[in-house]
Amino acid sequence: LVDTAHRSKDLEASPGATLALYRPAGVKAPRVVLARAGDTAAAVRKAVAAGVGALRQPSTKRLALVFAGDSASPAAVQAAVQAVAESSYVY
Repeated sequence: LVDTAHRSKDLEASPGATLALYRPAGVKAPRVVLARAGDTAAAVRKAVAAGVGALRQPSTKRLALVFAGDSASPAAVQAAVQAVAESSYVY
């Protein structure tokens, strides 16, 4: 799914770029939002913040973080968790 979106240039290469998909083949979820991350903590935070932004849609109820390949380093996971906490904080 991600490879196809990347090859077709539907998902920009910049961190935080998003692509909303409706009923993609092979996925149970009716809506999927892909958010492009990178290999730095800042890029991961930007991508997660974009994903959390999708949760503000009334029909979106869950967020799943999937790290592609070997990008799930401890620093990337820490950056993702921190971004979720910061993005979902309510004053």
